[in-house]
Amino acid sequence: MPIVTPTLSSVSVAPLTPAITVGATQPFSATGNYSDGSTRTLTTSVMWTSSDTSVATVSNSTGSQGVATAVGAGTSRITATDGSIFSTATLTVNSAVSQPGWSEEGPLARLSHSTVYDSATQQMIVFGGQVPSGSNNLNDVWLATTSLTPSATLTWTVLQPTGTKPSARFGHIAAYDQNTNRMLLFGGGEGQPGPCANDTWVLDGANGKSAANWIELNPSGTAPSARVHHTGAYDSASNTLTVFGGNDCATGFFNDVWVLSNANGEGGTPTWNKLTPSGSPPAARESSTAIYDSVSHIMTIYGGDAGGTP
Repeated sequence: MPIVTPTLSSVSVAPLTPAITVGATQPFSATGNYSDGSTRTLTTSVMWTSSDTSVATVSNSTGSQGVATAVGAGTSRITATDGSIFSTATLTVNSAVSQPGWSEEGPLARLSHSTVYDSATQQMIVFGGQVPSGSNNLNDVWLATTSLTPSATLTWTVLQPTGTKPSARFGHIAAYDQNTNRMLLFGGGEGQPGPCANDTWVLDGANGKSAANWIELNPSGTAPSARVHHTGAYDSASNTLTVFGGNDCATGFFNDVWVLSNANGEGGTPTWNKLTPSGSPPAARESSTAIYDSVSHIMTIYGGDAGGTP
């Protein structure tokens, strides 16, 4: 009996309806169905094409036959052809998942500003600072939402509080009381060099979710000397702001400790008290950092500049 060579009856492409993102690749395979009921994988005999090369291209190179590369969002028909027989799959290409980015509208570049955070609304609140040239100080307030869906843009919003603003300044300290939605502000430098400030402010409605208003506090007691580049910490449970160190905007450095009670301006008159801790104090310094443990009521200070000596 003569040997009958099976002929190709049809071609099947897999997968039929895949979806990928821009920049990704998708391998396709072609299976030949023959007249004798057999099947086999088709490789070099198949020609692969894409109906829209602006969406996806497909390779016919040895070793990468049928591998589609996503170029742009949309759909493209990926076809495998062997002679006069062909089969088609539909490839969907979605836009690449965008990463969070900043909007172009935002604060001026600055240094020695303050930043606080409201975890309830995930708002970062930025105040003041100095432009890098040192020629101008700032007293603006900006908000940015810091936790968003992956495709969202982190957008800056300028806050326009009512009331008299604090003077433009840098090197101040700020703290946030989530219980009252108030940002606390103390001291800072108003010029380069000097003068320094020792005023105390709160920004009510600081997270922008309610009307924002600047309020200058007038604490009782003797206030700390005017200073810049000090550090501090706020304890919301006791509503106290602790201030350490800084510079007098000339050549003098501080290592004193002050506590402002009723610091958010609610629940009583804010009052300054100077602490006299036991033990040997740190060297007088500016530009140190501090953290506060609300359980042990301990403020830990690290580093700083003690007059040209870090």
